[in-house]
Amino acid sequence: MGYIERLLDVSGKKSLFSFFASWEFGKMLVDGNLAHNNLFRGPSGNLVGTDHYGNKYYENNSHTYGRRRWVVYADKFDYNVTSVPPEWHGWVNYINDYNPVAHTFKKPIYHVRSGEGGRRRRWVVYADKFDYNVTSVPPEWHGWVNYINDYNPVAHTFKKPIYHVQSYISKTGSPECYNPKGSWFNPQKRNWKKYESWQPGQSA
Repeated sequence: MGYIERLLDVSGKKSLFSFFASWEFGKMLVDGNLAHNNLFRGPSGNLVGTDHYGNKYYENNSHTYGRRRWVVYADKFDYNVTSVPPEWHGWVNYINDYNPVAHTFKKPIYHVRSGEGGRRRRWVVYADKFDYNVTSVPPEWHGWVNYINDYNPVAHTFKKPIYHVQSYISKTGSPECYNPKGSWFNPQKRNWKKYESWQPGQSA
C-alpha cells in the first residue's frame, strides 16, 4: 500500500479531492499536531486496531522507542486524550504490550464503559450565569462530579471532619478579592518611596 492509499485510510476519505476539500484538512493547516499525526505519522505506521469511538491506533517499530505507537483521533476538531479507552491507553503508553484487539482484559467489579470524552458523564450547571465559579461547588458535590467518589450527596450523608467549615464562593476575580498594597485596585495604595532625601539646612 502506497502513501496515498495510507493517507486516505488514515483520514477516512475516498479520494484526494475529498481529502483536500474537507474541513479536516483546513484544520490541519492551523493545527500542527493534527497535521503531523495524519499526514506523516499515520501513513508511516501499521494499523493495529480501532476502538469503539473510531480512534485508530498505529505502530511502527522502526521509529525511536517511546514513539513507535500513536493514535489518530476520529474527531479531528475536538480530539481529546480522554477519549482513549483504558485498554488502549495502556498499550499506546507502553504500560503493557497487550494488544486490545487480540487480548481480552478482565474487567474489575467497578468497571464502567468510558463515556464520550472520558469524564463527560457528569457536569454542573451553575445558578449564577454571569459570575459562575468552580468554588461554588460544595465539597460533597465536587467529589461526585470529578469522579473522586460515586456517592450521590442526595442519597448519602457525609461525616463532616472536626475542621469542617461551610463552603463559600471564593472572591478571586471579583471586586471583593484580595489586592496587595501595590495593586492598582487597592484603595489604600502603598507608598513606594523607599528613602527620604536629606535637605540642606535641616538638622541631622
